[in-house]
Parts: sequence; structure tokens; C-alpha cells
Amino acid sequence: MSRSTGGSGTRKPVRVRTAGLEDVEKVVGLLEEWSPCPEGGDRRKTAVRAIEDCRHEILVAEVDGRVVGLLEWVVFHDLLEGSDTATILSLYVAESHRRMGVGKALVGEAVRRAKERGVSEIHVCAERTNKPALSLYRKCGFGREYVCLEMELRP
Repeated sequence: MSRSTGGSGTRKPVRVRTAGLEDVEKVVGLLEEWSPCPEGGDRRKTAVRAIEDCRHEILVAEVDGRVVGLLEWVVFHDLLEGSDTATILSLYVAESHRRMGVGKALVGEAVRRAKERGVSEIHVCAERTNKPALSLYRKCGFGREYVCLEMELRP
């Protein structure tokens, strides 16, 4: 799917597609730009496993043929809902391409694919202090809020 980025007067098309094994290094590079890998983690191995998992998907956004953003999401069976539910696990856009519609294109494509798969709800968690992410998610239609807690299990 292609969309045009906004920005300072110029509009560049954003192409969103499913990441393949050929994208592992690009995905890992973006994640390293975002935050160093925690000690004991192996992003490359985890990215390969995620790409090969049919319930897990990594979407990448390209501008001018360069991968500039990613969205990682997973679909799971939700007993309470009695249907499949999705969760967006990660969304990152390279600093050079922020506020140009890349994040919105990634979220929009994930929502479109979730609807295609019959998913009943999509969840996303973000740090309360991450105002740009919260604003983006609200603009994309997310609204109902609940608390998402995390527990670190690494030593």
C-alpha cells in the first residue's frame, strides 16, 4: 500500500509492506536507532522468528526505496472477546521521517489487515509521557484507555 507523506511542502509516497527475511538488518538497524538492545537480547534472531511466525507480522514503511519505519503486531485468540484480537507491540519511525505520515500509514495498514483477518479489537500500549505516539494513535481512531502493566523478567 502506498500513501503520500506530508511535511514541508513536498509529498513523497510511503510504501507499506510486510517485512521479509531480506529486511532483518534494516529492522534491527531501526530498532537500534530507537533503543539499544537489552543485555542478553538478540534482535536479529527474534526478528527472524517474528517474520517466520504466521500470527506475528512486521510491517515496514519505505520512502524513496529506503526502510524508514516499522510496526510490529501480533494476532491472538481472545477468550473473553470470543474472537481474535491484535496488539501493536512496536512502532518506530526514523527521526528523519517523523511527522510526515509514515506512522499513520503503518497504523492504517495494520488496521486494514486486522479487519481483513476478522480481528475484533486492536490494542496498543505507549508510555504516558510519549505524547506524539498517544496523539498519533488517537488520530488513527484509538480512544478507549486502560492500564497496561509490564514486568521485567531479565536478570
